Amino acid sequence: MYISRFGYISPIWSRELTLKLMKIADEENWDLVVHDCSNYTKFARGLNWGSKAGMAFGASNYGCEFSRIPYEFFIPILSDDSFKFLSEEELPDDYKPESISL
Repeated sequence: MYISRFGYISPIWSRELTLKLMKIADEENWDLVVHDCSNYTKFARGLNWGSKAGMAFGASNYGCEFSRIPYEFFIPILSDDSFKFLSEEELPDDYKPESISL
């Protein structure tokens, strides 16, 4: 499941995955840096940069990576019964369609 926020496409639970990976890296004393590239961090970094650049309160440079969501690349794969995912996980409860209200 993916979401586009201001044009970025990533797993909707990218923040949770990032934090899990960082925790494992810390517990196992990995000798490398794990970069938090979740949408949450990209947005916060934009707010921080905007405040230092004298932009209006709450202004952010977090913008579009794509001019539109490239559905033509995702829909055919999801519709192809012969495509086999390496693994599939059930969506977290808060992200299931029946839990989302518009």
